[in-house]
Amino acid sequence: MAANSDLIEPYILQNFSFDRLPSSVKQALGNSEKQWDSAVLDYSLSHQLRWKKNLVRKVIRDGLQYYTQLLQYSRTHLMMYPYHLSDVFVVELKTTPYTYYHTVLCDMMKAEKSYDSLPNFSAGDCLNCLGIGRNQYIDMMNTSKSTGSWLSRSRKDPKTLLPKEPIPLTKMEYWWMVTIGYVTEEDIKLCSLEEHDMIDQLYDGGTTVVGKLDKKVVESLYAKNLVYFTVPIADEDKIYVPPLEGFVMNRVLGDYFENLLYKIFVTIDAHTSVKDLASLLRQDPQLVKDAVSAYCRLGYAVKLGTEFLPAEEEWHPTWVAHVTALAARNPSAAGAAKPTKEESSENAFFESFNEGGRSAVKRIAFMFDSTLTAFLMMGNLSPGLKKHAVTMFEAGKLSDESMDDFLKELDGSNVLHEGEAQTYFEHAVILRDTVRYLRWNPALSLPGSDGKGLGVDLLRCESVNSLDSATGARVLQKNYAVLVTMAPLARETRSVISCTPPHLGPSIPEMSSTWFKLWLYQKLGAGPPSMLFITGARLDAVPEVFVNFDTVMITASSNETHVVSTGCLLLTLNEMLCHSPVLVQGYSRFELTAKVYLPFPLPDDLFEETPPERSRPTTPETTVPVDGEETLTSTPVRGQRKVLTAPVDLLLEQSEPLLEPVDIEIPGQGVTGHETPALRDGWAAQCRSLCQLECVKRAFQEFDLVHNCGYITLVRDHAPGAPKPQWTLFNITFGLPLFDPDVNATVRGEIERKQLLAEDNLRELTKSHRKEALELLNFVAEHQHLPLEIDPLLPPNSHSTPSPSQTLISIDGCISAAEV
Repeated sequence: MAANSDLIEPYILQNFSFDRLPSSVKQALGNSEKQWDSAVLDYSLSHQLRWKKNLVRKVIRDGLQYYTQLLQYSRTHLMMYPYHLSDVFVVELKTTPYTYYHTVLCDMMKAEKSYDSLPNFSAGDCLNCLGIGRNQYIDMMNTSKSTGSWLSRSRKDPKTLLPKEPIPLTKMEYWWMVTIGYVTEEDIKLCSLEEHDMIDQLYDGGTTVVGKLDKKVVESLYAKNLVYFTVPIADEDKIYVPPLEGFVMNRVLGDYFENLLYKIFVTIDAHTSVKDLASLLRQDPQLVKDAVSAYCRLGYAVKLGTEFLPAEEEWHPTWVAHVTALAARNPSAAGAAKPTKEESSENAFFESFNEGGRSAVKRIAFMFDSTLTAFLMMGNLSPGLKKHAVTMFEAGKLSDESMDDFLKELDGSNVLHEGEAQTYFEHAVILRDTVRYLRWNPALSLPGSDGKGLGVDLLRCESVNSLDSATGARVLQKNYAVLVTMAPLARETRSVISCTPPHLGPSIPEMSSTWFKLWLYQKLGAGPPSMLFITGARLDAVPEVFVNFDTVMITASSNETHVVSTGCLLLTLNEMLCHSPVLVQGYSRFELTAKVYLPFPLPDDLFEETPPERSRPTTPETTVPVDGEETLTSTPVRGQRKVLTAPVDLLLEQSEPLLEPVDIEIPGQGVTGHETPALRDGWAAQCRSLCQLECVKRAFQEFDLVHNCGYITLVRDHAPGAPKPQWTLFNITFGLPLFDPDVNATVRGEIERKQLLAEDNLRELTKSHRKEALELLNFVAEHQHLPLEIDPLLPPNSHSTPSPSQTLISIDGCISAAEV
């Protein structure tokens, strides 16, 4: 079934009988009608389809039998409760969300499964219904294990440890609908007079808006499992996803509904209706409504237009009192009296949306990877920062409407000066400065900004790449004027490919692969000695080109990078070659290791050999030579610190300190962040010295480093017989750097000075992207093992790095086949 699901899915959804199937589909099923019936049943169960309207009714004639199987299947696979089938599950199967998750947790505890085995959305729904999260589950497991005698394996029944009724539904909204469930005579006897009257009312009037009824009585009937709720979503409804609070981060199951929920997370915005969203995703509109309804039920999304109680409607006094109390505690809460613009950032969002404000135009998409969210979550920087980090990771998107609060949390980050915590702090500060600089900056001359600048959405590359290519392209074209990718991306992360909108960053993901380095060295006629070994190669001795090196850098095709000593190279390399091709590069000799980063684009005057007069620093300093020029400082002054000089996601040795010490300040909330950064004297001198290197000059000639942004990595090498160390160009990384304040400030300054985001520049950038991508892909096709072949076992939107047809060696940019 799994291998043929994409082939047969359209025919199942169109209710094709076996006789009507094309011959190719019949052949894939072994010309067996039983196989077709089995495939229909499996698909219907896994997608929680309704019996009446679908083909499964011809496979299983009894609807109740089918729903019983569906209930068992959903429990076994730990799927989220199928709220779209509540009318059947509650009334016919007598299974409410409470009883469903009660049984799921009992089964998990009996099987001694960990809490992490419960998928994210199922865990969140279970938390809402039973109030059982990770800590409560662990406590119950420990209680269950400690109850029995040490001589006996008997344990306490998990049912006795679970809540006897659902917890109060705190996320219930006035616009939800309530329907009577399965009620027996015994239930009626246990009801109060008010509950009895409401049951009669629901029987007579049918499904009713919750806000028309007594809130306390509705909650009481819910606690007794006598009613169930529907969260209505219409075609024209629009939703907003605020920062996630209470989201349970366990695991991803990969079922149809969960996949759709994650696709909607990264796709939805407050200006797209549910109907348009379904069209954008090419999904069944009712299925998208079910997913959006689940978001609102879990409290992960807000339906626009429900923030305030409509004055033209008559609401029950208990609801009026409830929303009045909410307004007193939190003026931005749904249902509150309409606030003023100054009261909160969330209110300001609703005001700007309702008034057709600037939020409706296209935006800048700042592309990041999961490493950045890990820094924000692990750094213990600010109490309120975690919810934003969780949203960035799980939803894959942090919208401009949430950016004011996000920047406020970054402003309040704890200043940390020790170990990894300092790294997290530095990245948070650079991220804050970058977002603040790009966001609503009128000086950037963005297309479609009308001189006012554009808002910024943070998008996770992995989430965008999880969409199929066509859907991802539609989403980006609809919502964004330009993409800006952070640099460096984690090595396992594929950058997003986009020509429309233009993309400030790598043109294709292969620009971060091992192939790019070989192509780079060939174009420049420079670079460290490098060898790309084929999978399965076995070495008896260290290759001669690496004998004089103390350390080498090893990069597998999976993009795992390590720096190892030459003495350990043989063992490590032979082990890695069992699984994938490996690129080995000479890294340091004679215990001399240093890296430096040259940002681009750069001010034009830095390419002049004679620098303008500058005042020299008065603090004592040691210097590091750059082709004989002593310009790079390394001694900190009291009260200052050295800046980070290496991308933290590379497992490299720390570079020698090459930059002047700088202070990182936390500006006040009133700072706009639109000021153009200025180059410090010491930093400008360093860049000017590096610009005189022949390999750097050639890089600017061969690559478009004027219309794009990023940085060049240079490594200091002292070749045998050479009179002094020389700088060797090691790599070029495209994107907006986030790992170093000086590199970041230089790039931000040049984005404005050279108008990189202006329409003319972006047009030239797109042309150069296409040219460079074509050249690189031709280079790969020339040397790869199977030209342009895609592994059929890989998911449709996944990509693997092509393997070389033979081991390649690069010496000073000359690439040839090598004997191993």
